Amino acid sequence: MANSFSRIQVAGFLLSFFMIGVVQALYGPLLGSFMGSMHISYAQAGSLLGVHFIGALLGVLAFRPAERHGFNPRLLLRISLLCMILGSAGVACAPNFFTLLMADFICGLGFGGIDYGLNYIFSSVFPARRATAMLNLLNGCFGVGAIAGPGLALLAGYSVVGAFLLFSAGCAVCFALLLSLPAIHLVQGGDRPDTDLRHTLVSVRSIRGIAIVALFLILYIFHVGAETGIGGWGQSYLEWRSYSSESATNFVMAFWLAMTVSRFLVIPLAKRFSGQLIVGVCLAGMTISLLAPLLHAYDGVAFVAAGLFIGPIFPTCIPWLKASLEASSGVLSVVIALSMLGGVVFPPLIGALIANWGFLSIAVVVFVLTLTMFVSYFALLRTTRVATR
Repeated sequence: MANSFSRIQVAGFLLSFFMIGVVQALYGPLLGSFMGSMHISYAQAGSLLGVHFIGALLGVLAFRPAERHGFNPRLLLRISLLCMILGSAGVACAPNFFTLLMADFICGLGFGGIDYGLNYIFSSVFPARRATAMLNLLNGCFGVGAIAGPGLALLAGYSVVGAFLLFSAGCAVCFALLLSLPAIHLVQGGDRPDTDLRHTLVSVRSIRGIAIVALFLILYIFHVGAETGIGGWGQSYLEWRSYSSESATNFVMAFWLAMTVSRFLVIPLAKRFSGQLIVGVCLAGMTISLLAPLLHAYDGVAFVAAGLFIGPIFPTCIPWLKASLEASSGVLSVVIALSMLGGVVFPPLIGALIANWGFLSIAVVVFVLTLTMFVSYFALLRTTRVATR
């Protein structure tokens, strides 16, 4: 049975993706407010980002099995939006740190469900050529939301209550737009992504295949770690470097803007140069850019430049991974899901290091993550035996 979505419903899809972009970028500018209102340490503040990504990881992994057991994607999308509505309202009104973490986790569950669910739905219900265009539009909305996240914090006067209640209201609008959504019928067959870990591991039998998956996991996990390190802790670092709150927020917004714009800029380049070469240039650019904060020079500009280079890495590596393994799409789904471990591990780690070694730890960790990605890139070139041109 064919799917037919109204303009209002498509607007609900796009706005939902915009909102998950907002919330990913919203925590960073508000970490100081969380610390002040809850009287928590830097490590505990960083754990807010970690718990959010734990919820997101579980939300991603739960969506497909739930759909396979009879839950229509329409219901799963509504549940995900409800998690974001209630979770973000809980973050705004939490009376203590434990309640805050629980609300943060619930919001993360919804984030993961929307993130994976809409990518999955769009790739399944639209014809191939239209699906490519719609997926680019969908993920473009995420980038616009990430740009708007710090702006929402600024608009709310860096008030956790105000920012997250506004965010909750935005999610409620998404829910209202999708109230009339009909049951969604997905394409049956081998093109559907499989997030079953056992199936994925069976499909990767050789030592070379395991090495490729491991190296891509390092690349993706550390990519998310670097992204959340800058997006989550960049505001705190820049304020430590004597930037005003407003100026620091503007640079964080510019980081997300640069990351979004670069994904569109790389499209014509992809017609002339291989994906492997593009990824290599981006990693070299990130490494050079992130040397500046270590030297206490051009910190805000360096973060914006890093955003320009980090943007194309995640999507450009996807065809490389698929071509290298020639395996089921389940490998890709699991790698993307596990990439969220970067958001689980590194923001709390940075918070703990700040408490012991100071704010320079932010720049050091992000640089080390980028350098490790660069090493993994060269190992992948050798392992996959794909020559750049």
